[in-house]
Order: sequence, then C-alpha cells, then structure tokens
Amino acid sequence: MEIGFLTDIGLKREINEDTILVDADKKIIILADGMGGHLAGEVASRLAVDVAYRVTCEGLTCLCSQDDDGSFKELLKSAFVEANSQVFKSSSMDNLKGMGTTLLEVIICADRAFVCSIGDSRAYLYRQERLQQITTDHTVADYYLKRGEDINFMPKAYFSMLTKAIGTQPEVEPDLYAFDLSQGDIMLMATDGLFNMLDKIEMQSLLASRSKLDSLAGEFVQRANVKGGKDNITVALYRH
Repeated sequence: MEIGFLTDIGLKREINEDTILVDADKKIIILADGMGGHLAGEVASRLAVDVAYRVTCEGLTCLCSQDDDGSFKELLKSAFVEANSQVFKSSSMDNLKGMGTTLLEVIICADRAFVCSIGDSRAYLYRQERLQQITTDHTVADYYLKRGEDINFMPKAYFSMLTKAIGTQPEVEPDLYAFDLSQGDIMLMATDGLFNMLDKIEMQSLLASRSKLDSLAGEFVQRANVKGGKDNITVALYRH
C-alpha cells in the first residue's frame, strides 16, 4: 500500500479553496473543492472535509473487514449528510452566504474500495494500463449528456455548473460506489483543476511511469500548471 497527495493554488487563483485530508493508517482519503465569495469556498471545503472525517472515524470503530458493503455505504452517506447539514447551516452567515463545496471520500478496507461523491471532483481507477472514471460528474453538461444531448454544442459553463453540491440545499443524496481492488491497482482522486488541464491520455501516461506516488502527485500538479494552472489543483493517489 502506498499513498501520495498534493494540493496547489495553481497560477490564477488568489487562495486555495481545495481541501484534502489523508489518513494512511485508516486508509481514508477525502478531498473537496469549495465555492463561494471571499474565503467562503475555503471555509466550506475545510468544514465539509473535517465533518466527514469525524463521522467516518466514529463509524469505523463499529465496523470490521467482514461487514457488508451496505454498512460502509451507509457510513459514507451519513458522513456526507452531516457535512451537508453543517455547511448549509454555516452558509446562513452573512460573510458565508452562497458557499458550497464538492466532496469526495474514499475508504479502503481489505481488497474493497468504497467511494462517495457529490459534485465534480473525481475518482478514477488505473488498472492494466487503462484509466477508468469511477464517479459521475454532477454538472449541467452531464445532466444533458445522460438525456442524449450533443455536448459539442453546449455552453462551456455547463461543464463546471454543478447540479449537486454540499451545503447549497438542506438535504443531499450522494453517489455511492463499491468495487474490488487488485494488487497494483492505482486509484486517482482529483479536483477539476487537474482533469480540466490534463486529458485522459496524459493522465494515463503519467500513471504508466510507475513513479513513487509522492513524486507522481507532484508531476501531476506540475503538468497541470504548465498547461495553464487555471484553478486550484488537488490530487491523491493510492496504490493497492
């Protein structure tokens, strides 16, 4: 097992509104991409990550590797529901109105991966030289894509306009995933500041290098900045 991660302000933003938390011992990875007015996005992402981590740690004490998928999914869902409640409550403050955040959490238990997602931060699985996106983007573009619309004619803004986020509505329904991991598999988790700069082929090429994951996380961030660094960039990598 190996984990590497990095967050970077990028080249265009004044502050970093991304937050990442990695607990290598518990094999928990959580990241968020905040949005809102002055400092509000930073507050939203940090609060969501902290709350989700606390709820997850409390729940993990009651679980073991023999528990079924439903138990882990229920734990992740409860973490996201509580994170949403706390961010939504805080967003009523004058200086934090309109804030929200994406939220992505991964728990590894034995040879199973559990993923929970709201927004457009992504989880990928790299296996046998092939990179597959696990999560679904909660964006206007994805909504129309599912209805069979031609994305080539959509306004560019639709690809970053969220249909779901933590803290923007009193209730939230996250997406949940569970799947087996094989030896050598790599999971890639990232905010849109990474994958909006690098296409799938570029990401696959970097993953194929088999570099140490700390170094590889730095290479991802460096490459995204070379391509423009238009947003905050956060990446986490887990090798099974």
